[in-house]
Amino acid sequence: METLFQDIRFGYRMLRKAPGFTVVAVIVLALGIGANTAIFSVVNSVLLRPLPFQDPDHLVQVWHVPPQKSFPGVSKFSVSPANYLDWASQNHSFEGMAIYGYANYNLTGKGEPESISAIRVSPEFFSVLRARPLLGRTFAPEENQAGHGQVVVLSQPFWQTHFASDPNIVGQAISLNSQSYTVVGVMPARFSFPTSSDPKMQPQLWTPLAWTDEQRAVRGNPGFAAAYEAGRLSHTARRLMDALTREHPQYTRELRGNTFMLESGQTREFERAMAELQQGLWVVKTEERYEPTFSYRWDLLEAWLPDAVAEGRRLSRAAALDRLISRYLDGAVFATGRGLGRLFGIPASEVAACVGRLAKRGVVLDSPVQGWQGRWLIAAAALR
Repeated sequence: METLFQDIRFGYRMLRKAPGFTVVAVIVLALGIGANTAIFSVVNSVLLRPLPFQDPDHLVQVWHVPPQKSFPGVSKFSVSPANYLDWASQNHSFEGMAIYGYANYNLTGKGEPESISAIRVSPEFFSVLRARPLLGRTFAPEENQAGHGQVVVLSQPFWQTHFASDPNIVGQAISLNSQSYTVVGVMPARFSFPTSSDPKMQPQLWTPLAWTDEQRAVRGNPGFAAAYEAGRLSHTARRLMDALTREHPQYTRELRGNTFMLESGQTREFERAMAELQQGLWVVKTEERYEPTFSYRWDLLEAWLPDAVAEGRRLSRAAALDRLISRYLDGAVFATGRGLGRLFGIPASEVAACVGRLAKRGVVLDSPVQGWQGRWLIAAAALR
C-alpha cells in the first residue's frame, strides 16, 4: 500500500513539472472516455439491448424508394396515406401492417405551455408491435376516422411526470393544441416506439392519424371513379389513375411499381391501360427520356390544362358533341353526318340531333351541294 502511495506522489510531482503535457493528456483522456461512452450507449441501445417488443426479429419497416435519376441522394420517401392504404389492402405477406408519423403538440392546462413530442399512428400500430397498455386500452378502428381522433395514449414517463402516476387518468381530458383529447390508455415503461438512445427524442404520447377523405384519396378529379363505376374504365386503368392522383408526375417504372405491375408479363396490360387513359383524355405524356434508360413521364391532363379540363368535365354530352363537331367543321369546312359518325364513333341519332342544334344557331348549314351526292354539312363561317 505504501508503494502505491509513493507511485501516486511521484506521478503527481511529474505532472506538476510539465503542466502543458498534463493538460493535453487530461483532454485526450476525457475525449477518449467520452467517445467510448457515447459509442457504447448507442451500441448497447441499438445492438445489444433487445428491442422493447415481442418477437422483434419478425418486424420489418417499409418505405417508398424514389427514382435516383429524379431525386439524387434521396434514399427514401415517407409513405403517402393512399399508398399505405393500397399496400395494406393488397398485403398477403405480412401478418399485419401499421403506419406512423411524427408530430408535436402544445400541452396547456398543466402549468406553463409545453411542447410535447408525439407519434400519430394507425389503429393497428399497437397490435402489430404486440404491445398491451398498462392502463386502459389502445385505439379503436372508428377513432381513426376524421373528427373522431381526439383520444390519446400516454407513455409511462409522461404519465408519471405530468400526472403523478394518477391511477384514474383514463377518461380524463387533456388539452393538446388547444383541443380536448381524452386519455384512453397508458403504455408500460418498457414500450417505446420509435426507439432512440436520446431520452429527449422518445415519444411522450400517441394519437390516431384520423385521415380525412382528401388525405386518403388525395389530389385529382374523382371523375375517373365515376367512369370506372359506369364501365368506361378498366380495373387496371383505375389503379393507374389512383396512383397518379396520389402523386404526379411519375415515370413509367415508378408508376408500375406503385401499382405492383413490374413483372415483364404485365407490360402489355400496362400499355393497354395507359392507351385507354390517353384516349379518354385522363393522362398525358410530358417527357421522353433516353438516358440512362428509355422511359416516359406521365401526368394528369388536368395538371397541365386545369381550366380546360375542369370546363370539359362540367359539359353535358350534348354540349361536348356540339363543340367537337363545330370545331371540326371550322377546320374541315364540310363533311357528311355519316362521315362524322364514323370518324368520332358517334351514333347517327346523336349526330343528327347535334347538327339540328348547330343549324338552329347558324353555326352549320345542312344542305345539298350541286354536283355532289346527298346532303352536306358546311361551316357557316366559311361562306361569309
